[in-house]
Order: sequence, then structure tokens, then C-alpha cells
Amino acid sequence: MFTYILFVAAAANPTAVSGQEPTEPPAKEERVVCKSKKFVGSNLSQRICKTESEWRIGKEDAQRALDDRNRGGNYQQPRGSN
Repeated sequence: MFTYILFVAAAANPTAVSGQEPTEPPAKEERVVCKSKKFVGSNLSQRICKTESEWRIGKEDAQRALDDRNRGGNYQQPRGSN
């Protein structure tokens, strides 16, 4: 009889058994976008799948690198004495 009461009490309150508080529902998952890219030296295209935020971060990083390059000035190699 005592085990039956413990079983009913545990079934009524699942956090009492697991010891964990219920978590909030998972955040909305981002959409995965796949693109086909051709790489230098290859006629084959490769499919690349990333989340929307990963594509955005990559685009921002590329733009930042280009801006840094353009802002930097002269990138010519120094000429040595021949």
C-alpha cells in the first residue's frame, strides 16, 4: 500500500522523481539554407548547407575583410635590388 502511494505521488509530480525543473520550450529553430558553390580549379559544384545566421555572419566577415583591405592603402610588395 505504501509503495502504491509513492508511485501515485511520483506520477503526479514528475519533477520530484527526476529532480529537474521543467525547462522552457526550445527556441524557434533557424531555417537551413543550402547553396551550390563552384570552387576555383573545379568544374564540380558542392552543396553547402548553413543556417541563415551563419550565411549572414560569413557575408559580414567577407565585407569587413574587403573594407579593411580597401582602407589599408598600398599593398604592393617591396621591390628588392636585382
